[in-house]
Formats: sequence, structure tokens, C-alpha cells
Amino acid sequence: MPELPEVENIRRSLAPHLLDEYLTLKQPFHPQVWINPGDLPCRDVKVTAINRRGKYLDFVLDSNLHLVAHLRMTGRFTYTEDLASPCLPHTHVIFAVSHSVGLPAHAELRYSDPRRFGRLILLNDTELKSYKFGYNSLGAEPLSPDFTPAYLLTAAGKHPHAKIKSFLLDQTVIAGLGNIYADEILYACRLHPCIPVGSISEASWEQVVNETIRLLSLSIANHGTTFRDYRDGDGKRGGFQSLLCVYGRAGQACPRCNGILATTRISGRSTVYCPQCQAM
Repeated sequence: MPELPEVENIRRSLAPHLLDEYLTLKQPFHPQVWINPGDLPCRDVKVTAINRRGKYLDFVLDSNLHLVAHLRMTGRFTYTEDLASPCLPHTHVIFAVSHSVGLPAHAELRYSDPRRFGRLILLNDTELKSYKFGYNSLGAEPLSPDFTPAYLLTAAGKHPHAKIKSFLLDQTVIAGLGNIYADEILYACRLHPCIPVGSISEASWEQVVNETIRLLSLSIANHGTTFRDYRDGDGKRGGFQSLLCVYGRAGQACPRCNGILATTRISGRSTVYCPQCQAM
């Protein structure tokens, strides 16, 4: 699943192509992927901003509309100016892109998703605030001033027995982290993934904050992590996978102590760590 750095790079790659351009939804589209609870029109709507909140993209449109996208496991946006080019397999939604109302399309924004877990939801301002989905319950953005040791200490106090790996993955606490970056953050901080958050000091939370910011920023600079599906809006792969220390490396040597990396399951998620560097 694309995590914060991947979604941020998708946002950055699409913004130069789509800002101040006009979108028109083309038929057909897949009803499982495209959700329009208010049956709102999506024709010649101007893109005024593209924002990211956690793992969500928010295409801010005129007429008080928002196109909110969550890519889930295999969702992918592709921008192309070659209108004759074949669509990727499992393309479910296509938007025509034009420079102004009434002008012919010069490009397309295509959404493909082999597993169809992703969602594109068209909402107005009022619906965005009341619609029942994860967007409205997200926690602090880890690259924002709200993400502080004091914030994490307070959040941990509400669930003191939670394992720190589960805590980092809780989107109502920290928006945008997933399995890849949670494992890497814990390794960088030398914290065992099963440590209960109530036992972690504010000094350790400060390290978590610093390493989270460092690793996410480094991944964004390297265009995210690509193992199989992830591409940005221009079709480019990420490069951060070559810098990973533990994720996906169970059974291999720890790059810090040369011990063998172990794996366990926490909250149903595979977790890789070093039993020596990250002792309980």
C-alpha cells in the first residue's frame, strides 16, 4: 500500500499537470471504485489545489467539490498526453483534462487498480466533513508542527498497553504511516516492536519524532518505495527500497550489528526487527 512518501510524490508529480486545468469524468467507470453519494456533476470542474492528508489525496475542485482518493493496495494514477496510448489493465476511471471549459481534451488522468480496493469519492464541502470514512478521523501529520513528543506521550497515555508497532500504524494517532516506515522507524530508534507505549519516555518519543521526520523526508526525496506496483503520476518508480534497513529483509544480516533479522506478526502485519539491536 502506498504510504505517506509515495502519496506525497504522487501529489507532487500530478500538481504541475493538473493545477488550473479542467476535469471531466468519462464513461464508463467502475461503480465499486467511483463513489458519488450526492450524484454530483463532474464535468468541466477546475482543479484549484491538490492536497494530501495521511494516505489520502484531496483534489480540490471549484464549485465547492472535492475528489478524495485512497489508493489502498494497488491503486495508481497515470497522467498522459498521448490520448491514443492504451490504458493500463484494470483502468476503472478516466478523466479528460482540458485547458478551459469547452475546449477539447489534451490529456487524460487515468486510475487503474487491479484489486479494486481503492476509492475515488466525489464530495462537496459539507459532505467532506460528515461523510463516514477514515479521512475525518486522522491523527497528526508527521511532517507538521503538531507532531511532537508531547503529542505522542499524550496519545500513548490513552492506550498504555498498546504495542508500539500497532500504535505507529494507528491512523487516528499518526496519519500516513504504514508497515514499511513503522519498521524502519523502530529500527532506527532501537525500539522493540512489542514494547508497550505506556513504558516509553518522552526522550524516546523525541527520538521517534526525529527519526520519523528524517526517514519520511529521505523517502520523499528518493520518490518513495517501489517493490511492485507503486509509480508516481508520471509512471516513475521510487528508489527508497535500496535504503531500507529491515523491511522485507527477514533472515538477512542486520546492517548495524550483523545479527539475523527476525520477523513476527503484530496486529496482523508482518514485522521485521533485530532481536539484538531492538531488545525488549
